[in-house]
Amino acid sequence: MFEVSRDVIWVAYKVATMSFESAITIILTALGVMLAVLAIGIAVAAIWGYAGFKEFVREAAKTHVGEAMAIKMKEYPEGAKILDAMRQLVQRADVLEQLQNQLVTTPEPKSVETPSNNAVQIDKYPGEVQPNASDPRTTADAGPNNSQTSV
Repeated sequence: MFEVSRDVIWVAYKVATMSFESAITIILTALGVMLAVLAIGIAVAAIWGYAGFKEFVREAAKTHVGEAMAIKMKEYPEGAKILDAMRQLVQRADVLEQLQNQLVTTPEPKSVETPSNNAVQIDKYPGEVQPNASDPRTTADAGPNNSQTSV
């Protein structure tokens, strides 16, 4: 039934005569390859599961929120009732504004009287001194507090 070939015998002989360090190296390498394949398989399953879980959660949330929103929306008035209420508020505000305009009147602005003497008047301010033109120490442009003297 099972015929042992020459290659199988040769592999068996090599395994039997192999050192302990070589056997451990081969076994650990094979174990690392198997773990890598297992990790890749788990990653693929996780990605596939995540996509399915995400869709499931989306549908569950949509159903749950849809039911809760339908119940909550029954507590609020309809849009037509809100528009009617807003129109009534605007009408009341207009009536109150008209009433306020009738009750509160602004006084006429006061007119400014014309002066009796339209000529330009140049007066001295209190404490202002007229510069002395004959004094060489003062300059011609000396004003009320602007007299300059030279020493």
